Amino acid sequence: MLFYFTILLSLIVGSCFGDLPSDVEKCKVNDNECVATKIMEILKKFPNGNSDFGMPKISAMQLKNVTVARASDNSPIKLNFRFEQFIATGLENSIVLNTSGWTKTPKNLEANIIIPKLVINGDFETDGRILLLSLEGKGKGFIELTDCYANIKGKVVLEKRSDGKNYLKLTKLKAVMQPKKFFMKMDNLVKGSQELTQTLNDVLNDNWIEVWNELSAGINDALSKILLQLTVDVFNKLSYDDFFVE
Repeated sequence: MLFYFTILLSLIVGSCFGDLPSDVEKCKVNDNECVATKIMEILKKFPNGNSDFGMPKISAMQLKNVTVARASDNSPIKLNFRFEQFIATGLENSIVLNTSGWTKTPKNLEANIIIPKLVINGDFETDGRILLLSLEGKGKGFIELTDCYANIKGKVVLEKRSDGKNYLKLTKLKAVMQPKKFFMKMDNLVKGSQELTQTLNDVLNDNWIEVWNELSAGINDALSKILLQLTVDVFNKLSYDDFFVE
């Protein structure tokens, strides 16, 4: 889900780089259904981004240095897991189920979305224990989340600036997602042993719900922090007064 809430909060209305193309109409205040429709329209129209209004390349988002799990004594799966770099694909096919909060004086913004298939490829390093199997590895990783449901919530306040316009200040953001299916394939989980690496991959996928439970908090926390910073930067330059059509 990486960058999605930034798009949700800003790309339907333009950005500090300019305005939306003339063939994409803005929504009216409080028209949450229109907002949801426009988000999907923009994602499909510009999967590779659009520099005219500051939209990044949604079809291949890149992140670095994300810790997704730390070993816990209270869990049968004890993992330390960190991505040095990963590339997420599939966000451009997101389905916006609903969104709310787009009032004249917003306080709480929320969206529920489904990502049919979110794929993450990247470099990772890990160590830990799964049942009786120990692992310590570093290499290329692949994660696929199918029919991923995500809930995104943000708290905002309006600030009047010296230019006479109101700007959104995002005070809190939380993104939580849950896939219907989770699959992963990690190379070199056990140094020098392809056979044990394959065995561990099989164990991970056979117990994918438990594995996801171990990784989900770290992934969601990392996504929330990244999206918060990115959205803060956008709202620092874009006036909320210019968001909607009169």
